[in-house]
Amino acid sequence: MLAREFNLRASGMEVTPHGARKWLVGEAFPSQQRLLVLANWLNVQMAWLRFGTQDGGQPVIGEIASDEQLQLLQEISGLSGRAQEIVRNLVDSLKKLEVAAGRGTAQPEGGGRISPARTQR
Repeated sequence: MLAREFNLRASGMEVTPHGARKWLVGEAFPSQQRLLVLANWLNVQMAWLRFGTQDGGQPVIGEIASDEQLQLLQEISGLSGRAQEIVRNLVDSLKKLEVAAGRGTAQPEGGGRISPARTQR
């Protein structure tokens, strides 16, 4: 029923019953576009769907970051504290190199999206 009702509202972003079931049992999470459709349909904020809270004061990271960036953040948060510190130091060093090379704020090419090919070495 969820998939059918969702598909009535989401032209071009249809979901299968199996995909909707995965949302409900926590095996998968809707993309940002699908989350927006759900929020509009249910008349709730995206923050409430994603985090269960609705403070409205702070921007919700899911609304300002791409799916790839969110996945990278989840992967980094799964590392040990020491490994996270190493990642933080690496990012700081890379930002300094980018600025020194005249590339400003070191935004990744492609509009801020991090492609999987760039993160694998």
